[in-house]
Amino acid sequence: MTGGFNPRLGLGFVVAESAKETAETRAVRILDRYILAEWAKVFALSMLSFMGLLLLSEGYNWIPDFLGWGASIGTIVAYLLLGLVKSLSMLIPISLLISVIFVLARARPTRSPSRIPRPAVSG
Repeated sequence: MTGGFNPRLGLGFVVAESAKETAETRAVRILDRYILAEWAKVFALSMLSFMGLLLLSEGYNWIPDFLGWGASIGTIVAYLLLGLVKSLSMLIPISLLISVIFVLARARPTRSPSRIPRPAVSG
């Protein structure tokens, strides 16, 4: 193997040249898992939030009509849930965008005044 290339074998085993590469690879995998876990939390929260808002909106608009037509509770719930499935093509990209922006903004190091490098003052 040359040039730090680590071919992956069939079941995800990594072939490394040295123990140092293995430790670096392990550290990167831990960081990747942490970022993925943070993203998944924000994505799930934003997805559930938008689904709840959509359910409230649709329920507020349609439940009085359904009750006026004499529809059962099961029919109303089925209509609202099928409406959510229809709206997933709109909800997933919005939630994905929000979650990626949020996680990237949190991962960026802060630029507080105490951390900004200042030139040395002599004299």
